[in-house]
Amino acid sequence: MFATGVLFFISLAIFMVVLYFIGMLWFSDERNRKHMGLFALAISMSFWMLFNMIGMVSEESYYPLFYTLRSVAVAVNPYCALVFARDITKSRFLNKPVVVALNYILPFASSVMIVTDHLHHLFFIEYRYPTAVFTNIYWINYGLQIAVWILAFSFLLHHFYKTLINKRIFALLVVAAVSPIFVNFLFEIPQVAFTHDFVPYVYFVTFAVFALFTNPSDSFNLQTKALPSIVDSSPELYFIIDPRGVVMDGNLKKHDAFESLDFTPGKTKLDELVDFLMPDGADNQDLRDGLGDHERTFDGIDLTVSAPDRDGGARHYTFALTKKIMLDKKKYKGFIVIMSDVSEYRGMIDEINSQNENLLRLKETAERASETKSTFLANMSHEMRTPLNAIIGLSELELGEDNIDGAARDNLEKIYGAGMTLLSTINDVLDISKIESGKFELIPVEYDTPSLINDTITLNIMRINEKPIEFRLHVTEDLPAAMFGDELRVKQVFNNILSNAFKYTREGTVDWTVSSESDGDDVWLISEVRDSGIGIKKEDMDKLFSDYNQVDTKSNRAIEGTGLGLAITKQVVGMMGGEVHVESEYMKGSSFTVRLRQGYVNDKVIGKNVADSLTKFTYTDKKRDKSQKMLRAYMPYAKVLVVDDVPTNLDVAKGMMKPYGMTVDCVTSGQAAIGRIRNGAVRYDAIFMDHMMPEMDGIEATKIIREKIDTEYARTIPIIALTANAVVGTEQVFLANGFQAFLSKPIDIMKMDEVIIIWVRDKDKEAELGAEAGGPDAPPNGDAPSAFDGASIAGLDIEKGLARFGGTESYIQTLRSYAEHTPPLIEKIRSFGASDLPDVAVTVHGIKGSSYGICADGVGKEAEALEHAAKAGDFAFVSGGMDGFIGDLDAFLSGLTQFLDSTDASDGKPIVPEPDKGLLARLAEACENYRMDEMDEIITELDRFRYENDGDLIPWIRARIEEGEFGEVAAKLSGR
Repeated sequence: MFATGVLFFISLAIFMVVLYFIGMLWFSDERNRKHMGLFALAISMSFWMLFNMIGMVSEESYYPLFYTLRSVAVAVNPYCALVFARDITKSRFLNKPVVVALNYILPFASSVMIVTDHLHHLFFIEYRYPTAVFTNIYWINYGLQIAVWILAFSFLLHHFYKTLINKRIFALLVVAAVSPIFVNFLFEIPQVAFTHDFVPYVYFVTFAVFALFTNPSDSFNLQTKALPSIVDSSPELYFIIDPRGVVMDGNLKKHDAFESLDFTPGKTKLDELVDFLMPDGADNQDLRDGLGDHERTFDGIDLTVSAPDRDGGARHYTFALTKKIMLDKKKYKGFIVIMSDVSEYRGMIDEINSQNENLLRLKETAERASETKSTFLANMSHEMRTPLNAIIGLSELELGEDNIDGAARDNLEKIYGAGMTLLSTINDVLDISKIESGKFELIPVEYDTPSLINDTITLNIMRINEKPIEFRLHVTEDLPAAMFGDELRVKQVFNNILSNAFKYTREGTVDWTVSSESDGDDVWLISEVRDSGIGIKKEDMDKLFSDYNQVDTKSNRAIEGTGLGLAITKQVVGMMGGEVHVESEYMKGSSFTVRLRQGYVNDKVIGKNVADSLTKFTYTDKKRDKSQKMLRAYMPYAKVLVVDDVPTNLDVAKGMMKPYGMTVDCVTSGQAAIGRIRNGAVRYDAIFMDHMMPEMDGIEATKIIREKIDTEYARTIPIIALTANAVVGTEQVFLANGFQAFLSKPIDIMKMDEVIIIWVRDKDKEAELGAEAGGPDAPPNGDAPSAFDGASIAGLDIEKGLARFGGTESYIQTLRSYAEHTPPLIEKIRSFGASDLPDVAVTVHGIKGSSYGICADGVGKEAEALEHAAKAGDFAFVSGGMDGFIGDLDAFLSGLTQFLDSTDASDGKPIVPEPDKGLLARLAEACENYRMDEMDEIITELDRFRYENDGDLIPWIRARIEEGEFGEVAAKLSGR
């Protein structure tokens, strides 16, 4: 009995220790609760111990009950060990769904069989202490438990073998794992006949050993001791207040500011502490209420505490004070006040605030600088693009005429190409600025792929000039005929890459391959440009795409360029979701491959014929023929007003609108346009308004027309903006200020046609006109070239000129202009020095173009030779050839002037002393009242005569009226 009693109390002690261990782990740290297998193993072992202990002292009638409960604990114990092994080892095998399922199903089935044994006796034949009489089925279940036990501890031992450095400890673990099996085996053998079940005690040792190395007690001790250390080492101050308002704990004494505070944990009141923190002031009660009332929101405050310093003065400390409520199961338990010494940070904050103010000022300065730059770019864009509008627009108009050929057409092509090149340079500068400011936008449209390629070829093939370069184009037949993307930017990318190839290739080949790849709903447009040029050094590859940078500048100093093309290309390609790949070998050539993601339009491809025409460079003629045959609506009923301060731009607009048959009136200022609309004598169908003009710009003029002229006509007349300002956002500015549409200079014919169709065309009036009005393509009235019959002018190809200008009158007018404007140019080049060669090149360039234009090819060639020499800096050639050139030009002008004088004498017009004063008076009145039809009739009448006096008056009047300067004409005529 004594031994039984001792074992009973040992069992009770072990049971209590295990329960304490479980509770300690569960409530000490949330991380420990993740070892669910450890808790399951401890619980099963403790209940094994408990019911075994009770069975020792229970009455015989109760023994079967406690033995059954003890057997259930024993039956589930190996499976708890398996859960423990799965948690510790993270084994893939033990975590397989099948293994996990069996881990729960098998112990549940064993428990059910044990609990219901009194009904079927499949496990126990007879219950008796310390062991029962078992059936064969029990031994099968027992064998399964032993197998599970061995499996679990095999995985555990393998895990510890890999993770433990000390092999002696591993040997201890092996002994601990084997001991319960060995003792249990002895206990189950009837021949040994133990008087008590010692297996639970051995198993307790095993559990303790494995638990120790799974969650060592030192770790727990460290966790429980860490919190005070953390608090003590923290620079933060704190005090804890209970619900009664008593300061229970705190570390205020660690700070110099609180040396004089009489603080005793458990006795000091909150009110005393508040009085120390805030000796006086209205905020004292607010702080007390904010801290003491746990139902009141407390956002925290900053407060200052003063303490004596070593010099007898006072030092001020600033603390940031916050409050944290303590709750236990939603029951108020007090609060913690945390105080952070922010004294040292105040100076830093003041410094930061000062720096922020400086940064803000710098930011405002930078924004002003950026705004100034944008304004400058807008102004420069206008100033440069306005003359370019004339250069490109007029040359494009002349190239569209059928009667221009030979050297004149070549010159016009060069003028057009030079204008486009200069426009490209301007656009590059604007684009990089837009990219830097984040205002660069892509505007995707559906575009024609062959036209895009052809336009690129047309622009770039002129860059070959006289270089011995073979340009070869390779286009795949399966290239989509149409794509969806920003056509202008795609063309810009291709132009930049190709222009570089031509610039940096002195001789050899440039190959351009264009292909595509399908990618779902998108298409990869692939361009590869391979040249045999000078190549790129390896050390220059990294700076190839940087702004304003030209690699190998020493070798390439003679090559023009801003260094922006590739930088813009890289940015634009990136915005399109594409990529640029470069391969190069110095002095052997380069290869640029660009991949651009474009939108899919349809399955139509360009096919073999189009691909062949592109590669043979014959697609250009087809496209030009198509553009020349563009049908324009005939609108003789329409009247439009063009407003521009540059007369040449007015000529361009009038020339482009001429095929529509419209009446095109012109004025050179916004104020004049306002006067026309306010007068209302002529009701225009639309106004084409320039933006930047002196004294009053187009937006101001439009605002006055819309708001100050109180008529429905002024409020509703369509006003279309004409501007050379290409900065992003300009169109939105116009549309927000009373304009209906926007045309950028140089004016695109197709876009202008679209605007005219939308805002000017009136199909009802066209229906009324029917077939009576003819059309823009109606044949001109007979213009017999009688003035040139039998005429011969040395140096002038008259037949070619008549064919080019399509008639005598227009050709004679051009010859008169040439005879009038060329002599002043001659005076500029009669005397010059070596430093004047750039100006000489410009002057002879103008003479060359105009001479080729009138078909004076001999003089034109001489001027061209001088131009090339002047550009090359060959002063000897220019000075040696200038006298002969001026002599030839003077002789040509002399012959031309004699012809023009004889033409004037034989034009058949009656000669009278002076213009009819009555007609001039009527003309002055018509100008004052803006009666356009009457002006035309009077001018026609005055032009029927030649005048002995005031012969220049009528041409002057005609020119002023064409420019819309009606007031100037009226003033001149009224003063006569």
